[in-house]
This record gives sequence, C-alpha cells and structure tokens, in this order.
Amino acid sequence: MSDAREAAIRQNFDYFQSIVSGLMDRHAGKYALLRRASLVEVFARPIEALEAGYDRFADGVFSVQKVTDRPFDLGFMSYGSGERAPD
Repeated sequence: MSDAREAAIRQNFDYFQSIVSGLMDRHAGKYALLRRASLVEVFARPIEALEAGYDRFADGVFSVQKVTDRPFDLGFMSYGSGERAPD
C-alpha cells in the first residue's frame, strides 16, 4: 500500500473516531463510507458501502467503518498494519 493511501486511510479513521459518538443514536450498527476525512454516506450493509465507494471513487481511496462504540477486532487483518503483535 502506498504511503499516500495509508495516510488517507489513517485520516479517515481518525476523523471517524472523532464523530462516531455522534452517529451512534441514528446509525449504530450501520456502515459509514468515508473519504478525505469526511463522512460521505451511511449504509445498512457493508457491501453497499463498498460498492458505493468503488462506484464513486475510481482511485479506490476510501474507508468503510462500522458505526459502533466498541473496538472491532479484524482478526488476522489487524496484524497487517504492523500495529498489533500476534499473541
């Protein structure tokens, strides 16, 4: 993954963390599509958010986050960032 893409994804995640509590009342359990540190739209299913992201953003630089106030463990995927050591 390129440094620019990683930076964009990190910005989206940081932005999401700053707004997630405000989304909880209306969108808990749904999926937020994010781009350039802004909320694009919220979807009921993750596949809908992914399809919308690929349809709207030809460069593929977007993020999808589940609207939840609990940490979400991606299993083996969470090791790929290098930020989590295996148990």
